[in-house]
Amino acid sequence: MRSIKIVACALALTMAAAGFTACNNSGNPGDDDVVVISSEGNNNNNGGETNATQGSEQAAEFDGWSFVYKGVNVNVGTDLNLVEKNLGTLNQDYTELKATSCAGLGLARTLTFNAGSFVINTNPDGDKDIISNISLFDDTVTTAEGIYIGSSLDDVKAAYGEPDPETSTATTLTYKKGHSILVIIVGDDKVSNIVYNYAV
Repeated sequence: MRSIKIVACALALTMAAAGFTACNNSGNPGDDDVVVISSEGNNNNNGGETNATQGSEQAAEFDGWSFVYKGVNVNVGTDLNLVEKNLGTLNQDYTELKATSCAGLGLARTLTFNAGSFVINTNPDGDKDIISNISLFDDTVTTAEGIYIGSSLDDVKAAYGEPDPETSTATTLTYKKGHSILVIIVGDDKVSNIVYNYAV
């Protein structure tokens, strides 16, 4: 397990560096594009177990895949600042790396949780930190549909159906929903990486 954590941390740092050099060409999303959905009663610490709910009035407005952590829906394309305080404490529950965005519009942020279990990357948009992607690296966190690192390919297809035929390969399954793309990497019929990407 220790070697998996080391690989996950290395991959997270690589993704963070890539995130800082890549521009968000989404333009400037308006306030209507930023919706955060909260939920209660989820302690997402056991692989495959989740009870995410979408009880907020804004639930119908969000049209993408949600990642749920500590009972909070964390959605790509939304403002991290609105949910960050519910995700834990800086330098206790997560670490943070900041760098100037490639467009020089502010600071892009990378938050790494649970020593590399998952990573949230943001791009600045005025006073907002828009979540550009969320990457899961171990089995201590799951998707809202119960898929985690180590889930079988059959479990993935039972949860999500057949992947998008135009953008998927034998080892990279993509699922588009609204302004998000869920990418699931598999090897030997097991999930090895899960990434939520913001799609405009």
